[in-house]
Amino acid sequence: GQSLKTLSLDGRFREHRFWIDRLSAEFNQGEPVIVNGWLGVDKTADLKLKAEGLAVSQINYLKDYFPGEGKLNVDVSAQGNIENPDVDGRLTVTDIKVNDQALENIDLNLTLRDMQARLQGYLNFRMDAGCDLRQGDFDAHLTFDDTETAAYFKAVGRPELHGTLTGDVQADGNFRDMANASARVALSELNLSFEDIPLVQSDRVALALSDQKVSIDSLDVSILTEGHLRAKGDAIIGGPAAVEIDSRIPLAVARQFSDAFGDASGWVMLKGDISGETKRPQFNARLDLENIAMTVPGLQQQLRDLNGSIDVSATRIHTDGIKGYLDTGSFSLTGTVDHDHFEPVS
Repeated sequence: GQSLKTLSLDGRFREHRFWIDRLSAEFNQGEPVIVNGWLGVDKTADLKLKAEGLAVSQINYLKDYFPGEGKLNVDVSAQGNIENPDVDGRLTVTDIKVNDQALENIDLNLTLRDMQARLQGYLNFRMDAGCDLRQGDFDAHLTFDDTETAAYFKAVGRPELHGTLTGDVQADGNFRDMANASARVALSELNLSFEDIPLVQSDRVALALSDQKVSIDSLDVSILTEGHLRAKGDAIIGGPAAVEIDSRIPLAVARQFSDAFGDASGWVMLKGDISGETKRPQFNARLDLENIAMTVPGLQQQLRDLNGSIDVSATRIHTDGIKGYLDTGSFSLTGTVDHDHFEPVS
């Protein structure tokens, strides 16, 4: 599916080998991919491929994986049996831009020995990944060291968000059975800000996935400095879950994501647990509302001094002492709703 501007070959056949003195393919004028070496009738080869400054945007195969601009440089050599060659190569991408945002250069080294492929290098973080091309087994290790995330947020159209990341992500499994892959996330630093406002900070995030079981060893995040979100527990994908949650969320955090909550203030406290099947989980929690105020979206009336509690169980929602003011009027809400997975029953 790739169009070429030009294709030329200088070659010869001698001593049971086809010698490629120069094979040149141009995607763009002045950006050739050059191949030289030889191919033997005994299915052996010694080939070298080199390309400098290829426009990534002109390579059709890469468009779905790399929706931006950049200059691709490739230097690869392959020797041995063409069905199981030894390969060494280096791939770099420079002058990268996504949504007009410049990103750091990509620099990767590739090796292939006896169908064991390995990719090592730098993509704004360290990567070491390998794959058995016969069996499909893979492993990957990503290392973040105060890695700046601003460029990635800008690339996806959220330039107001930025932060840093420190820690490790490891994964292994088999490409033919991804449902049973394993992964471990251990972050010692997580910072996310909205412009100059700190949104999320954490020095302890530890998650694991093994045998389709997600384990939250530690998730402790501060929100807008004064709030927090803590979670711990386990969940089987498609099976039972047992997760405890304790959070105190400042409603002001909503301002950063929607203009409809531009003047929101107050606190929402949630403490409880999630159990049952992950497809139809059961909640047992208490939701406390403290001094909530905002302009009600769609009504343009001022809600203020909203306080009270909501208790949620597997079968019942109960409100307790919810009171507040709407403009100069007041209201209160007390009662219960029996439900079946949040569909009202009575």
